[in-house]
Amino acid sequence: MARWTAVMALALAVCAAPALAIDPGKATGTLTTAQGAASLSHAYAMQYFNEEGLAEGPELRVLLTDRAVDRDLLSGPMLTALERVVRKGGVKGVVLRLDPKELNKVPVRGTLLIPPPTPRDGLLFFTIAGDSGGFESLKIGNNRVTGKAVFKSNAAEASAFAYEATFSAPLFKDDPSGRLIGRKAAESPPAQALLAFERSLRLGDLTGAGGYATATKMAEIDAYQAAVGPAVFLEEVAARTPDTRVREQQIQEVVLRGKRAYVIILEESGRTVAPLVHAEGTWQVD
Repeated sequence: MARWTAVMALALAVCAAPALAIDPGKATGTLTTAQGAASLSHAYAMQYFNEEGLAEGPELRVLLTDRAVDRDLLSGPMLTALERVVRKGGVKGVVLRLDPKELNKVPVRGTLLIPPPTPRDGLLFFTIAGDSGGFESLKIGNNRVTGKAVFKSNAAEASAFAYEATFSAPLFKDDPSGRLIGRKAAESPPAQALLAFERSLRLGDLTGAGGYATATKMAEIDAYQAAVGPAVFLEEVAARTPDTRVREQQIQEVVLRGKRAYVIILEESGRTVAPLVHAEGTWQVD
């Protein structure tokens, strides 16, 4: 427990450190979709090193948006927080992922940051396999990423989109603030919160589960249960969520990123990650 307290103190200290006086990223360009045109005025860049093992390898992430957002939306193995902002109409733009060691190597993978037609639909993912990954220029130097991104899709009219923007952004590194492995991971507060959350779900106790999850996560669960019905929901929970003792053995590692934690789980079907956030003095599934 003393070691865990020290790790958390370091993690929170990293989050609380004063920000350096770095000029913000800027972009000049336009995103055009069936919903209309959006001016791309802000740029962000982050290098993610794939500690959780979900990506094919380390990634350079370039985010071009129509307004200012928190750069931490680019942090971690999953960009769920960014997707939620998009779904609420809080930002429009594109995020591009590429190999940081070979900037001219394709493919480049992207996500169109436009609210989908219905809440059940996902965001549009696309891959650029030619033309230098859609970059007319791209450079990293002096802790900045600069370039020009140009792409026009070949999709049907309703799904067609195009963007063109020059950008310059400070480059941040998504370094973990701590890592716990094996038994220490399974016994850590984030993992214990996850286990309690899953235990409540298996019992059909959504009120109890809410004590270990964010309001946003519970709203998503409530909406899904309403859509499929309580009986089907419980069947799916039982099929996807093993007994607590089994789950404890499946927990391989916990990666800490400031006030966020990612519990890495190794199941027979493969590797999965459960995200949590430290809020109101507790760890909550997010």
